[in-house]
Amino acid sequence: LLFGYLSDQVGRKPCLLMALTMNFVGSFAAVFCTENASWLIMCYIFAGVGIGGSVPIVFTLGAELFPTKSRGRFLTIIASFWMLGYIYTAMFGWLLLGNDVYGVKIVPRQYGGTWEIFVVVCLLPVFAAVVLTISLVPESPMFLLSQGKLEQVDLFIKQHRLRYGGYVSNEAHLA
Repeated sequence: LLFGYLSDQVGRKPCLLMALTMNFVGSFAAVFCTENASWLIMCYIFAGVGIGGSVPIVFTLGAELFPTKSRGRFLTIIASFWMLGYIYTAMFGWLLLGNDVYGVKIVPRQYGGTWEIFVVVCLLPVFAAVVLTISLVPESPMFLLSQGKLEQVDLFIKQHRLRYGGYVSNEAHLA
């Protein structure tokens, strides 16, 4: 609820970056809290708030940015990345922390088979999401419109027409 409200006030992109950064910072900080369970829990609560905050923003931003004709397909692709994330996490969890069929550690501790390395490996997609959001994701034209930034909306619509053809959406076009 907090991130949805904030994204309506300050913008989708900055709030998405804040949520992704919270996830990254909280998880990365947990790596250094191995001796204190209370701090470890606090780090993961902080990271979890970031994860939870990113969900409504990603889907709202997608609904506001994707071409009307293919919006459903693109939102489904975004949703499928949750499953890819589960597979990525399970695969690296098994490789870095698991045993083979004979009960022998696949990656011994001295070669990086620790939960701390596992957490860092799991943060690589989060880091990539931050970088890609900064470099590729525009601000929502609906948010810009609500802020009266008509020149930026006009620029977005022109770029969108060049890239995809047609209009952004019925709502943005009617506004």
